[in-house]
Amino acid sequence: MERPCRATPAQPRRGGVSPGSSFPRDHRGRAPSARIPSRASRQLPALRCRAQHSGVGDLGSSAARISRCHLRYRGAYDGWMLADRVPAEVVCHGDFAPCNCVFDDEEALALIDFDAAHTGPRLADIAYAVYRFAPLTAPANHDGFGSREQQAERLRLFCDSYGLTDRTGLIAAVIDRLRDLVAFMRAEAAAGHSGFAAHIAAGHDELYLRDLAYLGANGDFFTAHLQP
Repeated sequence: MERPCRATPAQPRRGGVSPGSSFPRDHRGRAPSARIPSRASRQLPALRCRAQHSGVGDLGSSAARISRCHLRYRGAYDGWMLADRVPAEVVCHGDFAPCNCVFDDEEALALIDFDAAHTGPRLADIAYAVYRFAPLTAPANHDGFGSREQQAERLRLFCDSYGLTDRTGLIAAVIDRLRDLVAFMRAEAAAGHSGFAAHIAAGHDELYLRDLAYLGANGDFFTAHLQP
């Protein structure tokens, strides 16, 4: 399956979860790996996970997909690779981006790659999702696209489709999430993780820092356009 994106590198699990075993089950006892629709399973070789997705349908179906995931998987679990965060409102995917969705045209059929799953606040998971789907990236970021106005429109549409009513702290949450990501990458690289060291060498931390500066300069603009 094509997965052409700058994704989180493969990481040692350190007792982490594997889909279908210790990962939390939904109310019907199903693990996330059992929730890929049958038509997606049949068509999987022909479907794609995309680095970016500029359509409108992808935004709505992707936001609805993560919303349903947040509703299904709740509670405290052991064995996360990443530390739990408070408040532990939902099981966060942790890396919800177009490259971790299975698309059929513009419909998100399933989520994949739960290596970064952990319990935490709903808004933290939404924050990273809108950063990747809007995307809220600086013009020089090769993973981004669209004008500031187009990004703001996609940001609002994602929140509408998710059903997020209180959006006052969303941009601040995006900024916090990116700061945490940079700190995590650098700490892992310093600890000898070769995958993260390669990302640092490639300048991915500096890319996130440029996006942080962009959000700092345009945060008020995006917040003003968030309301439905």
